[in-house]
Amino acid sequence: MISINNLGLSGLKTILNIQSAADSQSSSSPQLEDILQAKADSVLVSAASQSLGKTYQRLKATGNEAATSGFSKIVQSFGSDISGKAIADIAMATGQMGSEDLQRYGSIAGSVSSLGNSAIFAKFTSQAATAFGAGQELGRGYLNATNAILEAEYSGSRQEVIDQKLTNLSDFMAKFSELGKPAEASEAGITAFTEFANSIGAMTKGTDISAAIDNYTGPLEDSASA
Repeated sequence: MISINNLGLSGLKTILNIQSAADSQSSSSPQLEDILQAKADSVLVSAASQSLGKTYQRLKATGNEAATSGFSKIVQSFGSDISGKAIADIAMATGQMGSEDLQRYGSIAGSVSSLGNSAIFAKFTSQAATAFGAGQELGRGYLNATNAILEAEYSGSRQEVIDQKLTNLSDFMAKFSELGKPAEASEAGITAFTEFANSIGAMTKGTDISAAIDNYTGPLEDSASA
């Protein structure tokens, strides 16, 4: 079973945001608030570890190797590219996903990872999780758009195609970021972005996707309330 403990000391330290005595330039004793925060983070990581382990077993049971491999890549990035609240968000979201959504999330994560950009990969895993946390339809729309960007037709050399995919992914993620915290976004904002994401999901050409992303603006009321 996958466990956050398998990340090793350095990864675990990053997740908990705790410095060892050797890393610390101060010889003073830890403050009470630091000790309490460390205990709180430890509980959070323990709960996330258990949830992620169960999710991994659910994926393995489906026999979907691509999804299982993609999910493993997510966990392997914990403590380096993916840390803090994003880990808890991913653990919670994947624990609540139905089998089909979970398999798509894992499979698409594997495809994003294959592009070789760790920052884009980390952002995808986190944003997709928060999208599902705000609503199933928003999460599915996010996956639909991401998958379309990855599978669309592009022209040029292999590296040029990869660069175009990464650009479209980055631009799409920037639009998602404009929602702020999805769980706190307005219904109009959620609906508009879901429809936008699903429209991207139906496109087959990278240039069309790029133009649609550039032209998208959310409801005015979202901007006013931001």
